[in-house]
Amino acid sequence: MKKPVCVRCNVEFRPEKTGVYVVEMYQKNQEIYQIWQADIWQCAICRAQVVFGFGNQPIMAHYDGDCNAKLEELKKAGAVIVYNKEVKWLDVKWFDDRPKISE
Repeated sequence: MKKPVCVRCNVEFRPEKTGVYVVEMYQKNQEIYQIWQADIWQCAICRAQVVFGFGNQPIMAHYDGDCNAKLEELKKAGAVIVYNKEVKWLDVKWFDDRPKISE
């Protein structure tokens, strides 16, 4: 399996927390589209984090039933939840301290 690499530090990310749940949102972040299981990886130098190592299929999708009930069940069980929200690229504010990608 390929490992993610930190652009800023030029080192591989390492697994930090396994078995987290990623809630993929849609409809302007009002509805749950899918719930995935994945891992959080972290750069050992700058501590940047990324979600990586997704399963092959979501554990639940909007057409499978009540995703909100499943999310509440996961929360009550103490699961780590990460939200993947929709973003319009025109709304993104870039900062000058973002990593520079050399060409």
